[in-house]
Amino acid sequence: MTELAICAMLFLLPYAVILERCISDWSLLALHPALNSLAMLICLPSALQAMLQRKSETNQAKRIWLTKLHLLLNVLAGVLVAVAGVAVLFAKRNVGEQHLTTPHSWAALVTGMFFALNMFQGILLTFEGTKANWQWKNETHVLTGVLVYIGSVTTMLYGLQTSSWGAKHFSPERQFQVTILIIAAHVTLLGKMLWPQRRDSPSQVIKVAKLELIVLSGLFGAPCAIILSKCAASPSLFAVHPATNAVAFLLCFPLYASYLIGAVRDAGTQECDKFQDTVSDVVSLALHKCITYIIIDTRVLLSKLHMFFQVLAMLLLSTGGVAAYMTKNNFGKQHFTSTHSWLAIGTAVLAMLNMLGGLVTTFGSKKTSWQWKNSGHRIGGTLAFLGGGCSVILGIYSGSWGISQLGEDLQFQVASSIAAAYFLLFFKVVTSGSVAKKSD
Repeated sequence: MTELAICAMLFLLPYAVILERCISDWSLLALHPALNSLAMLICLPSALQAMLQRKSETNQAKRIWLTKLHLLLNVLAGVLVAVAGVAVLFAKRNVGEQHLTTPHSWAALVTGMFFALNMFQGILLTFEGTKANWQWKNETHVLTGVLVYIGSVTTMLYGLQTSSWGAKHFSPERQFQVTILIIAAHVTLLGKMLWPQRRDSPSQVIKVAKLELIVLSGLFGAPCAIILSKCAASPSLFAVHPATNAVAFLLCFPLYASYLIGAVRDAGTQECDKFQDTVSDVVSLALHKCITYIIIDTRVLLSKLHMFFQVLAMLLLSTGGVAAYMTKNNFGKQHFTSTHSWLAIGTAVLAMLNMLGGLVTTFGSKKTSWQWKNSGHRIGGTLAFLGGGCSVILGIYSGSWGISQLGEDLQFQVASSIAAAYFLLFFKVVTSGSVAKKSD
């Protein structure tokens, strides 16, 4: 599920960027990139994902449903691309320009023809008999579909880089960023299709966990580095506010939320269960007990780190709040006049209460307990985590420091990265909770 969420974010981010430019343009020509991006970044990847899920699905009814979904999404993509072609045709006619004069337009035409032929082949193979057959296999259809998919993506990227609309509405830097995101998204999806289905072996679990860590570190670390560099470039009392908030919301909050997941505990417990099944002598049993003790120590360490980063986050938020308060006092400005400030204080209060609840539960009894579970604490921490993400994004867009120091381009890039990072980590927290319940 985490892989699916990461893949979805890789497609949704460039689509949101392109759609925002199309809406701001609001012209007939803007329909062309808007509809094409919907087809190439939403419909076609979803159709391919349906076939990937079908490979591992054993329930026949669900396999048929996924095949129907694949067909529906392909038909929808074909309609969107056709309407996009008509839109650019009329847009060029209105300004007296000729058609099919660029490599992009010819590549789009050829790719569209092969796409239509492949889709009609699939329809014929499905409905050629007296009864619809949704279970057929055809290597030519698969190979042609993959080639058309790659050709469509290449055509889209070429249009983004060379078309007059792309050059007008995107800076070279933004064109490069969107291109990299689109390539990463499609390579990820094609890699999942061409690479054999992985098994959830311990080594594979560790590899996936490392990949998730790298992706999340980049998504959280990049905006944090940008904000800190801007604060260092223009040092002031007020700059302490975004600097400390960035460290709290983009480093401490994600780190303490990560330890809510308990992925190491779950993976280790599964390994102990497998190991216990193979115990046949005293030596093996002793090794099993040693592994169990190591896992318990790891859980305690994670709980301590979770608490440490919570306390550190609260200290940083308090320092940032005091800096903002003193700055406003110096300039005679009122306090708590914006949505950002109220959301920040609400998040801080919730995080503080949740942290105090955790401290009381841990140290309240005669013996310190690091192994307790409390659904209310988990829910409170998750809500504080989400509130922190919303607060920092709102501050970037509405705060005077964000407007003056980051500018429109950096505001969007930083906010997008933060939103993607918070979404992925929240998704991981939620799914890990459901997995833990099943394992219990």
